[in-house]
Amino acid sequence: MRARRDAAVLRAVGLALCLAAPLGTAHGSESPAPLFQQAVGAFEAGRYGEARERFSALAEEAHPESHYNLGVLYEQGHGVTEDYARALEHYRAAAERQVPEAQYNLGLMYQEGQGVPQDRSAAAEWFRAAAEQGHEPAMTNLAALYERGLGVPRDAARARDWYRRAGAWDPSEATRRHALEELQVSSPSAVITSLE
Repeated sequence: MRARRDAAVLRAVGLALCLAAPLGTAHGSESPAPLFQQAVGAFEAGRYGEARERFSALAEEAHPESHYNLGVLYEQGHGVTEDYARALEHYRAAAERQVPEAQYNLGLMYQEGQGVPQDRSAAAEWFRAAAEQGHEPAMTNLAALYERGLGVPRDAARARDWYRRAGAWDPSEATRRHALEELQVSSPSAVITSLE
């Protein structure tokens, strides 16, 4: 399952977009966008150490997307030793600043017990936070939790509602079974590549 998640992350690099308010950086009051884009470029070129350094500089200035991307580096072990505790720390910093990809990845970590004790209630809370911002994989996972009664009371109506919001509702048994299987193998979001 881990190999499937890693492959999905690498395939999905460049797909996630996020809004960010301009923040100051270590370079004064300039926009973080140029440094962020340099970090993304280093990541995409496989220069993970350089990417980590640049994302770290921005994270020190409370740049949420950089915290999120550092979480991805530590969770996946790109240019650093795989470290779920550090990934969790960075995801939480970004999630508390309303980055839905970070909220979703925290949900996955709690769901799977990576770096934390498995806690499906906490997973549901983080999936809900991301889902309420329109994150479709989080909607689907939250729906599956309601359908199965994992971490939340079993509730078919809420499950259907979240599946519909995600555009994943099809009452056929095959589609429902697929959604439940997706809960088991959901991939973390890829790095955020744009501040648009």
